Amino acid sequence: TDTSSVLVTVTTVSTNNPSINKAGWQIRPNPFKDILTIYGQPLVDGTTTISLLDVHGKLISTEKWIHASGQVLKEINVGHLPSCVFLVSIQDEDSRVVLKAIHQR
Repeated sequence: TDTSSVLVTVTTVSTNNPSINKAGWQIRPNPFKDILTIYGQPLVDGTTTISLLDVHGKLISTEKWIHASGQVLKEINVGHLPSCVFLVSIQDEDSRVVLKAIHQR
């Protein structure tokens, strides 16, 4: 009999824990049609990386977004993609938040 072990690192992500989601990132409306809209209130000016992933974690697209502090929104056209569930990773210098988004055509 063989035994093996694997070390797995789990990163906690949350959409409603203010200590993790300091900018209050949200997707509204959700479900959405062909335009994915991300809302938030980052505390400082900065660059945020937005990545769209399928439910298996496969990268669909990624882009850098330069934004000001305060209330902001980012629209991403996903009309060319099929109806499905996306994971939206929003990462800045201090944190990473993953939100679930439902694309309905």
